[in-house]
Amino acid sequence: MSKQNEVSYCENLQKEVEELRSRCENFKEEQNSFHDLADKMMEKDKEISRLLDDKKNLHQLLDSRPQLIRSRKPRILVCLLQNNRS
Repeated sequence: MSKQNEVSYCENLQKEVEELRSRCENFKEEQNSFHDLADKMMEKDKEISRLLDDKKNLHQLLDSRPQLIRSRKPRILVCLLQNNRS
């Protein structure tokens, strides 16, 4: 190889090394962004799980309470009792 070819070859190698370093830095930045996004998604997932647990517990609490009878019969009984007292 001639001296000029060697210099040109070395310059090309240096350019390739710089490009690879630049790409490596970009990948590191993307990886950090990905980790940040993944951390935020995990926090949101925990929040959703907590809300679902709260909903389940609330439903269990409501189901455990005595249910009110929503019909006319209790009102009729009250009216009958009041009429009998008079």
